[in-house]
Amino acid sequence: MSTLNFINEHAQIVNISYKEYDSNIRSRAGIEMSKREQTRQKILTAAWQLFETQGYQETSTRQIARHAGVADGTVFSHFDTKLAILR
Repeated sequence: MSTLNFINEHAQIVNISYKEYDSNIRSRAGIEMSKREQTRQKILTAAWQLFETQGYQETSTRQIARHAGVADGTVFSHFDTKLAILR
């Protein structure tokens, strides 16, 4: 089971979103995410949601950026390629 599937499964059990789950875990651990980390997480979350609904091939980095609420180039400042988002 992938880490993302594991997290999503457990987040669904307590009926909260992945973002809320991640935020809750971090706050309990006393971990604050930097703005850069928050942006990276938004991109990852948006990408995985789009990959799941549209498929990897049908999802563009522009769609990921729009879904994450960031500029198009921001995706590439965090990930070298779309494939790197999967890793």
